[in-house]
Amino acid sequence: MSAGPIRDRVSVVYPPRVRGTGKSVSVIPFLCTLAAQEPALKLPSVFADNMVLQRDMPIPFFGTGTPGQTVVVRVGPRSAETVVRTDGTWIAKLSAMSAGGPYIATVTGRSTLQFRNVLIGEVWVASGQSNMEWRQNDADDLALALKETDSYVRMFNADHVSADLPQKDVRGAWAVSSKATVSGFSAVGNAFAKELQRALGVPVGIIHTSWGGTPAESWTSRETLLKSPALSYYVNNYLAGLKDFPAKKAAFDQAHAAWSAEVYKSDPGNKGFAEGWANASLSTSDWKKVSLPKTIEALEGPMDGAVWYRKSFDLPPTWSGKDLTLELGPIDDFDVTYVNGIEIGATTATTPLWYMTPRMYRVPASALRVGTNTLAVRVYDHSGGGGFTGIADQMKVGPVDKSSLPMSLAGDWLSKVEVSFPPPPADLMSRQPQPPFGPGNPWVPSGLYNAMIAPFVPYAIRGAIWYQGESNAGKAYEYRELFPTMIKDWRTKWGQGNFPFYFVQLANFTARNEQPVESEWAELREAQSMTLGLANTGQAVAIDIGEANDIHPRNKREVGRRLALNALAKTYGLKIAYSGPVFESVAAEAGKMRLRFKHAEGLRTSDNGPLLGFAIAGVDRKFRWAQARIEGDSVIVWSADVPKPVAVRYGWSNNPAVNLVNGSALPASPFRTDTWPGRTQPK
Repeated sequence: MSAGPIRDRVSVVYPPRVRGTGKSVSVIPFLCTLAAQEPALKLPSVFADNMVLQRDMPIPFFGTGTPGQTVVVRVGPRSAETVVRTDGTWIAKLSAMSAGGPYIATVTGRSTLQFRNVLIGEVWVASGQSNMEWRQNDADDLALALKETDSYVRMFNADHVSADLPQKDVRGAWAVSSKATVSGFSAVGNAFAKELQRALGVPVGIIHTSWGGTPAESWTSRETLLKSPALSYYVNNYLAGLKDFPAKKAAFDQAHAAWSAEVYKSDPGNKGFAEGWANASLSTSDWKKVSLPKTIEALEGPMDGAVWYRKSFDLPPTWSGKDLTLELGPIDDFDVTYVNGIEIGATTATTPLWYMTPRMYRVPASALRVGTNTLAVRVYDHSGGGGFTGIADQMKVGPVDKSSLPMSLAGDWLSKVEVSFPPPPADLMSRQPQPPFGPGNPWVPSGLYNAMIAPFVPYAIRGAIWYQGESNAGKAYEYRELFPTMIKDWRTKWGQGNFPFYFVQLANFTARNEQPVESEWAELREAQSMTLGLANTGQAVAIDIGEANDIHPRNKREVGRRLALNALAKTYGLKIAYSGPVFESVAAEAGKMRLRFKHAEGLRTSDNGPLLGFAIAGVDRKFRWAQARIEGDSVIVWSADVPKPVAVRYGWSNNPAVNLVNGSALPASPFRTDTWPGRTQPK
């Protein structure tokens, strides 16, 4: 199959829902007696049903097994054979394949592992901290993302784990993009993947491995940190502090258990069901009318506990005798759902990400009645916000066979509180015990590389996207070395050369300053921009889409789109604009400064108003707001208060007011023309 669009050339059947965190495989045993005596053939969890394998390059399969054992890998027309090494590891490389599928992949030793619904396409690693981790369910484009779900987009979500030594596996599962799964996807990763899939017409798989609030040194291998005179202190300080860790960990475990007992309310039991609250015949005269989806807090005020919701719906004659699919959107925290008093589904703490998992339950025809049916949902919220947290489009019921359109369940319901607890006081939440700095802590240097990057090496990938930096802003000057060191580290470990690495520059955040100031976040953005000196890198500027009061801006779609522009232009060769204006040079001209830019075609302001965000200084290094105007592909900057300017800054604050864009409406990257020491730069 060619590398072009494949949608019209294959027929793919996908399961309606992908849940759980373990890989799903079919095991076909033979020579069972012999195989039972020896270690099983194993592969990392990234090899699983629904996986995407990288097209147009050798495809490594790898894992562990019995030394000396022959391993044969087959995917479609390709096969490869190898022998397990003396250390129990093995790797077999299939020759390159074009985009296509679905295939069944088999790995055979003394038993056969079988992986179904495998596609060949583009594979990218998505990593970083919370803005990469931010789920589609909490982004501002959830309704659109639900409409755009596509079985050619898949995502592997890795568990949060930190380790002191490189690991061979991390728990996770591939999910096919669907209305049931996409709300749990990384919103940036999903937008990036969808843009690529739409433009290239091939499957796109995202290996999502991120952890909120984590620094870049946690994502860099120990040996690489130790090789750097400027970065080795991370490892040395950590190792020196380990002698006191066991006692500190024991004290933390005890304190955290006591704190959790105060914060998380245990469910006292389903009293409502015992009193018939799920039954169709129940009198609801003392229940109140509510509109869903809404949170418990929006309907009842601050509380934790259990609330019941009921709604009647008429069964259309054409649905008679058919099983139905009931969708309720995400519910925080847990639920038990009934139809006509019969339990048809429940979500508990055993479900990964239960607080944001969209509920989808099968209603057997035997539970339904001709005419009016009663739907009842018991929601238990053990802490924090709770209730129905999705959108109206996610609440519906319809035939499993999709023979007709589903019926909306959003809107009018009845509700009744079963049990209510006052929320914990704010001071209790602020007193949450923090784990000691030691094994398992996500800030441990190299801990996340070991547990959440190493297990994927050398799975074939096209490249990586990265959204991180907030946690390193206090050491922004050091980030000039740390960030490119991490990128080079990953490239060395993967052994695929200088694979593409595209990253997001920090968005605007915090209150806006009235006067020009020094800024750690501005220095961190500068360090990110300097990393563009590495080959095959690219930057998505987000200085115009942040939120002053939220470090997690909700417009993840545009972030993903701007990352995808880099990939489509620089990796896939499309002739498109991928960058906003980038400062190139400055020259003094009779009391003014002329700035020239790359990617400056069609320079303009985003709001058609005067230019904002420029500051100018003389030899006294005191910056003042400046006037500015566009002249062709350059900008002239001046101030009557600075007759002899020597330096210009643009967007140099945590949350600057800026509006310089090019003809493609892509924003200019913040910059400065000086090299004067700032907040984090050595004086």
